[in-house]
Amino acid sequence: MRINRSLRTTFGKVSSLYDKSRVTYPEELIEKIITYSKIKPNGTILDVGCGSGQATLPFAQRSFQIIGLDISKDLLTIAKEKCSSFKSTKFKLSSFEAAKFNKNSFDLIISELAWHWVTPEKRYGKASRFLKDNGSLALFWSYQQKDKSKIVTEVGKVLDLYIRKKSGPRMKNYANSVYEELQHHPLFTN
Repeated sequence: MRINRSLRTTFGKVSSLYDKSRVTYPEELIEKIITYSKIKPNGTILDVGCGSGQATLPFAQRSFQIIGLDISKDLLTIAKEKCSSFKSTKFKLSSFEAAKFNKNSFDLIISELAWHWVTPEKRYGKASRFLKDNGSLALFWSYQQKDKSKIVTEVGKVLDLYIRKKSGPRMKNYANSVYEELQHHPLFTN
């Protein structure tokens, strides 16, 4: 799927609003990622495009060692504040493409609502290098069910009219596309 990667800096320009409007992730999802990845207590996690820490926080609360990576200083400031009581959680201002970590550094790499902003030609090879043997890559998105909320329905109409038709894919479609891409990538298996 095609996406305008120049728009990836948009969220940092409205960091406070972005943080307040973002949904949190269900505990069940976090637990399923932990179970599937078989990450041990105190395991290492890289959160790619961590933004304001929406997914970083529930992993930090479970005492994992986490590095949150994002291109927005303002979003990282919010994430640092949310996770300030967790000493094993650190943050780094960098894109995934420019990030430098040793090979086999992480048990788990997560990316929520951000993987599509990473340059396709670099994302899987770099993730594979950063992951330990038998490490896991967990990619997840949220998307609204318009038919279940009047406010989401109305906001969706505005987005459809002014934004979605011009800029990038809908999250559900993108998540499905990345799933297919990953299923056929030689560096990753189920």
